[in-house]
Amino acid sequence: MALDPERIDAIVFDLDGTLMQLRGGQKGGGLARWLAPLAPVLPDRDPQALARRLFVLSETPTNYLLAIMDRTGLMTLLRPWVDRGRAAKGIGTLGDLHPIDGVPALLARLQPRYALGVLTNRARREAYGFLDDNGLRDYFSAVTTRQDIWRFKPHPEAVRRTARLLQIPPERVLMVGDMPVDMESGKRAGAQALGVLTGFATAAELRAAGADVVLDSVAEMEALLPERLGVQSVNPYTDFLRSMQDAAHVEEIERFVAAWDVVETVMVAVSKRGRATAAERHAHAAARESLLAAYEPRWAERFAPHWPDTLEAGQPTASDPFARILAPDSADDFAGRWPLMQALAAARETLNRYILALTAPSNG
Repeated sequence: MALDPERIDAIVFDLDGTLMQLRGGQKGGGLARWLAPLAPVLPDRDPQALARRLFVLSETPTNYLLAIMDRTGLMTLLRPWVDRGRAAKGIGTLGDLHPIDGVPALLARLQPRYALGVLTNRARREAYGFLDDNGLRDYFSAVTTRQDIWRFKPHPEAVRRTARLLQIPPERVLMVGDMPVDMESGKRAGAQALGVLTGFATAAELRAAGADVVLDSVAEMEALLPERLGVQSVNPYTDFLRSMQDAAHVEEIERFVAAWDVVETVMVAVSKRGRATAAERHAHAAARESLLAAYEPRWAERFAPHWPDTLEAGQPTASDPFARILAPDSADDFAGRWPLMQALAAARETLNRYILALTAPSNG
């Protein structure tokens, strides 16, 4: 098996042992210490290995038991005992949950390029608590917890639900996790799977469960992914026109449209919400920098014959809409700027007119 980076539009992450540190960095936690006196009679005399193996085997049954406790109200009564069990496993509890080294910076770089989601067997309170406490929530467009589904990993529905929320086909998702159930759930849904060794499973266990690649940490995964800006085009007509291009034009148009889609997506989101998230500010800054480097004079000259034929608020467009949209240096400047939203429609029509003009000779 080998990872196909070109088949990835979304990345879905597990939490514990993947984005989130194990408590004290230990695979086995307190249980390994309790088993230490039995070391002389244990396989390979290794209590940590036995504890780790028990946790791998008990993952799915434990999750179903916790889900039943959530839905019957028993979790409120038994939470102190559940937290003790987590401590024995080496898993942190709410208020003591920390990201693995390099994770915040990694997510900041991936978010402009991929749709990101979380799929965890934690409860909502814990999952969102970890993301909020560590400033990571804005990076994710979808979060699935054990309270959102009845069929857990390794069932494929967990990955499929998250993919639906991201509006990406499961076949174009990369599932990232530290446990065999993460790999199995991803592969059964049709996704690719990447295993990491910051959790409980070994490389052999992850590969046996279907991992396309195994890394020491998620911090290493960016080296496997192609450089790209933005998301899939938010305008299907542009995608259709772009597909008609000959090879000489495709690469340059792809780069421009990918970066422009980021700016357009951020503009629409900020206009609706009235403010920009940290992830949107980062994405806009990177895309704007790329566009400005290419716009003058090359793209400005190419668009000049086309934007005068577009309309803004029912009137002929009076000046270059791209230049006006690229002028603000922060995504926050799009909030409450209705004239810029009108310019956005003119810019998209200009882009489509330009691509259509390139295809006309070959279709004539």
